[in-house]
Formats: sequence, C-alpha cells, structure tokens
Amino acid sequence: SRLPCNPTGIHACVDGSDRHFTGRIVEVSRTGIQLQIDEAVPLGSVMTVELGGTVLTGAVRHCEFRDEHFTVGIQTSDVWYR
Repeated sequence: SRLPCNPTGIHACVDGSDRHFTGRIVEVSRTGIQLQIDEAVPLGSVMTVELGGTVLTGAVRHCEFRDEHFTVGIQTSDVWYR
C-alpha cells in the first residue's frame, strides 16, 4: 500500500550521467517512492536519491507531468544509511 508523506526535500541524480535534481518525496510504499522534480527522467533510468542520512537507488517506472512538476515513480532496489 502507498502512504502519502509530509513532503521531504531530496537530492537525486541519474546514475551514469551528470543530471542532478532537487525535489521532494510525496509518497512511500514498501517497494518504492514517488518524487516531484522539475525535469522528466527516461523510464528505466536508475536514480540515486538522498534524504537526510538515507540513500536509495532504484529504477524509474513512471514519469508524468502533473501540477507544474514531473511525478516520478521509482522502484527501490537498495537502501542504505550514512
């Protein structure tokens, strides 16, 4: 099940590129997260997302323009803590 969350600021990047983003997490589930960022990200891209001392990686499963931002769904594959 998906859980809305208080918007939490994040820093994210697309692995293997120099594309970096700031945005926020807007939803969390057992298998993934949903971000709001200002740019589109290709489906299948692997992103690394940092929030506080937590780092997540995962594949982009959807990306759509909604409410002046891009909503990006990431299926997380790894989580670690700094």
